[in-house]
Amino acid sequence: MNRIRETEDLPVFDWDEKTKTAVFTVSGELDHYAARGVREEIDRMISRYRPRTAVLDLHAVSFMDSAGIGLILGRYDRVSGYGGTLTVRNPTREILKMLNLAGMERIIRIEINEERKNDDENKGANGK
Repeated sequence: MNRIRETEDLPVFDWDEKTKTAVFTVSGELDHYAARGVREEIDRMISRYRPRTAVLDLHAVSFMDSAGIGLILGRYDRVSGYGGTLTVRNPTREILKMLNLAGMERIIRIEINEERKNDDENKGANGK
């Protein structure tokens, strides 16, 4: 995987030519103010590379509001429009709750790393 871009305010973009996979690692707050720049940068890279699989890695997102949901749905429409797929990877617990409340898991694949999944299951079993 090749790192194409790493800037403070925009998502980190990693590209795997062999699998045609684009990974966008978003960080900070994904609110109305920030979503515009993130959306424009992701759309630019999607148009340029046309990935088979686009991944939005949200592990470093500290806050997301409805603008973040809109950003995800818009990228889903864009990528699926030419036959690609979109995956949301490693959302925080709070963001995962928001995604589930919005019904996103019915249309978009959501991946949670195994370590965090095991932590969540252990906390549930212990009543915490």
